[in-house]
Amino acid sequence: MSAEALETFNSIEQAVERIRDVSTRTASAAEEQHSVNEDINRNIVTVNNSANQITDVSKTLEELCANQSSLNLRLTKLVARFRT
Repeated sequence: MSAEALETFNSIEQAVERIRDVSTRTASAAEEQHSVNEDINRNIVTVNNSANQITDVSKTLEELCANQSSLNLRLTKLVARFRT
């Protein structure tokens, strides 16, 4: 084998090694990005569930406040009857 052919094969081997390294790093980065995306999705679901719970609690609180207001009005009327 001539020196020129050997040098060409060495260059090709180095290029293939660089391509392999870049491919490995790319695959690793893609896997990490996928993992991060899954974490983000889980966090979004958690925030959404929390928001739904807050909405439910707010509705319950609104109902309780309305009920309390009604009871307060009834009590005020009862007290007024005793004052007269």
